[in-house]
Amino acid sequence: MLKNIIFDLGNTVVRFDSREITRRFYKEEKDFEKLVSVTFARKYWDRLDDGSISQEDFKRGVREELPEYLHKYSDAICDGWVYELPVIGGMEKLIDDLKQDGYGLFVISNISERFSECRDEIPILKKFDKLILSGDEKLAKPDKRIFKLAIERFGINPGESLFADDLPANIKAAEECGIHGYLFDGSAEKLRKRIYSETINK
Repeated sequence: MLKNIIFDLGNTVVRFDSREITRRFYKEEKDFEKLVSVTFARKYWDRLDDGSISQEDFKRGVREELPEYLHKYSDAICDGWVYELPVIGGMEKLIDDLKQDGYGLFVISNISERFSECRDEIPILKKFDKLILSGDEKLAKPDKRIFKLAIERFGINPGESLFADDLPANIKAAEECGIHGYLFDGSAEKLRKRIYSETINK
């Protein structure tokens, strides 16, 4: 029987949409695509996730690739994106119900130190018992070590735990550590049915 639910954050609990985030800070069409592609380039975000690049180095690298008039916008995005992550529909109610029903609620997320610095200002995070954020640990999914760390730090039995994530590679790594996996497709209702189904078969 499941006793613990472990969530990814981006595109599982909250929606992370680079174009939507950019539009909050920059309303023009000129160079919009360039601002998005440079500011959210994987070469920066993968390193932010594993803690191998600082926030200032990230901002500096982005600036170097953009025209000067866009620097104020890229800086604003780099610092402010953490506040532009709306909770996916139905997810907050599911988390509240799970907590009321006595499940352990945890997070393992690939996310930067910038997010960690602002975590107390993000209400949804207060609903979880414990969090492991990759930028803090210098360790990112799908590295199995982050799941082994979670099992130890959360004090959970992996066989009684379900991990929900939107990326197959992360699910596979969790399952290889004995945690049941659920590939999240955007539907909180489907996840609810999976958790409350009284079965831990995929």
